[in-house]
Amino acid sequence: MNGFVYQLTGMGHAELFVVSCFNLRKFWDGHITVFVEQADDSPIIAEITDSDLRVDVQRIPIAKCRRNSHMATKTTLWRHTTLGQAIYLDCDTLPVGPLDELFTTDLTLTTFSDWISTGKTVAKRIQQWEGVSPMIDDMVSRTKNIEPAINTGVFAWGAEYSHLYKWEDLCMVRPGNFLSDEIAMQLIYPDLPRVRLVDQRFNCSPTYGRGQEDVRLWHFHGKRRHLRKEEGKKLWLPAFREVLDANVANITRWVTTGDTNLRHHV
Repeated sequence: MNGFVYQLTGMGHAELFVVSCFNLRKFWDGHITVFVEQADDSPIIAEITDSDLRVDVQRIPIAKCRRNSHMATKTTLWRHTTLGQAIYLDCDTLPVGPLDELFTTDLTLTTFSDWISTGKTVAKRIQQWEGVSPMIDDMVSRTKNIEPAINTGVFAWGAEYSHLYKWEDLCMVRPGNFLSDEIAMQLIYPDLPRVRLVDQRFNCSPTYGRGQEDVRLWHFHGKRRHLRKEEGKKLWLPAFREVLDANVANITRWVTTGDTNLRHHV
């Protein structure tokens, strides 16, 4: 059985998840799993479970680190799903077309716009990993060659792909770092076998996407940039209003308690 996987950590991303999942259901009728914190007894989880989104909610321990725990936990999800082939989506994504091409028996990664490992922003994030160990220093040095920037907001794997523990282990070296999952994958993916890179059609930023056609999935940038940036608002707000009109997962009852910025749009 193939399917999609999300991770919902805390109430702050609940409306993003519902909008993403609602749109995914326009193109996918199969299995969807959302992983939540082990102790999350929020009534919103019950609303999502009972909604017509047909989502399987599973609980998972959050990695023990001071901050950014959900980033470290993302690298462990492959151990907790029984899907034959799985596609992971961040909650702040908006599917707008079929994503079946991402299914794989190996590992599929998505690149971010036209960004590269030697670009100012990505290189600065990578440099924060220097000095951890000689092995990681070698990985960091290698990224000074031009490589595409990897974004782990969308990726896919097969159940028989037995190498993701390397990503998990590397991430756990610095589990509390910002984007620890993403930089760990940037460092490790050249060493992983049978990796397919796909272009930004399947993981497109409304802010940094460069002339991309046939977009299948938009990916926003957290921190409510889908509400602060005009490019994001034009895409996300109509989808949000459609969910409100249908009152998916009883969203009109709880949505403004998760994000007070949404009060202007409800």
